[in-house]
Amino acid sequence: MKAKTRPTSTRTTSPPALEFNAILVPVDFSPRSRRATQYAAALAQQFDAALELLFVLEPLPTDSMLERPQRTRGDTELARRAETMLRELAQTEVPSGVRATTRVRRGKAAPEIIATAQQGQSDLIVLSSHGYSGVQRLLLGSTAEQVVRHAPCSVLTLREHAAAPTRIRRILAPVDFSPASRAALRYAVEFAGLFDADLTVFHAVLSLPPPRRLSAFARGLEVEALKQAREDLATLVKTKVCGAIPVATKIAAGVPRDAIVRVAGRLKTDLIIMATQGKKGLERWVMGSTAELVVRHAPCPVLVLRPG
Repeated sequence: MKAKTRPTSTRTTSPPALEFNAILVPVDFSPRSRRATQYAAALAQQFDAALELLFVLEPLPTDSMLERPQRTRGDTELARRAETMLRELAQTEVPSGVRATTRVRRGKAAPEIIATAQQGQSDLIVLSSHGYSGVQRLLLGSTAEQVVRHAPCSVLTLREHAAAPTRIRRILAPVDFSPASRAALRYAVEFAGLFDADLTVFHAVLSLPPPRRLSAFARGLEVEALKQAREDLATLVKTKVCGAIPVATKIAAGVPRDAIVRVAGRLKTDLIIMATQGKKGLERWVMGSTAELVVRHAPCPVLVLRPG
């Protein structure tokens, strides 16, 4: 992964936001997780970060026909095999200059990934997203989405077809003018400066089809909302970027999660950097999480930053 020296202009007024010291990579030995390991290893090399490869050995079903002693011996043998495979993965996919460790844990994938990140004080989790949808996602859930929702640190998700990174050229930073998205923009600016990438700052004005009799009135409101958003976005970029790097801005009307995915595809984005608002309970169930939905459908890797 090629990168240039960090821009000093983003450091003069505040300490750097972009700093990864410990990166966690959950793997299941699939081609997807192998690519995640490659991606994470490249980031660890760039940031001089420690890399930890994690495999979660999930328990056998409780109604298994195996007796308990047989299940125990089977789990032990699987754990030993996983440890061997993790070491082999580290040897083949992690550059020699990167500090890499391996770990096997028992339990459900998402909670164990989150617990490992907490205990190891990880700054970043890198994992593949399988992109479940429909009934399959409803029944099984998505490990990536659960980790994005509950992780104590930033999470970078990779789609199934994501290739190992060679160079990040185009970054998309969606903002909604909240404090969390402003902080994410600061990360995006530093990332773009570090990798000499083009940065597009994007805002979606929420727009839903109005009743037919109110369509003209709603159209007028949308035009005014777009005008105001364009002015606010220009002010935000001027304040947060301060000329550190060239930045393009883009405004669109629609449902934010759909607009972000659509714009990312059109711009052939290599990385989306965005914040999660951390909604919980009924609010998250009714509205959904924009970050989680972008993770599910984005055509490129998504770096989701935790508030604070």
